[in-house]
Amino acid sequence: MLKNCINGEPTNVNVVPVKDLDLKKLPTPAHIVTPDGMWFSEHEFIWFFHAVVVDENWEKTVKRVLKKHKEATLAAVDVHS
Repeated sequence: MLKNCINGEPTNVNVVPVKDLDLKKLPTPAHIVTPDGMWFSEHEFIWFFHAVVVDENWEKTVKRVLKKHKEATLAAVDVHS
């Protein structure tokens, strides 16, 4: 998922330092969990259904959160495979 947006040659394309990512090429994830445990989500899950969170700027929110945590490591997880 991250292979085409990494600067350099990482040993693992699913676990990458945020500072090594090209945020312009990064696919927009549905969720982000920050190092301090804050959960950001495009959708708010309510029991077995979901309601769309009113965040018309979700892509900008993702980039803002990642820029704030440049020293963190991004682990891409696909739970639907």
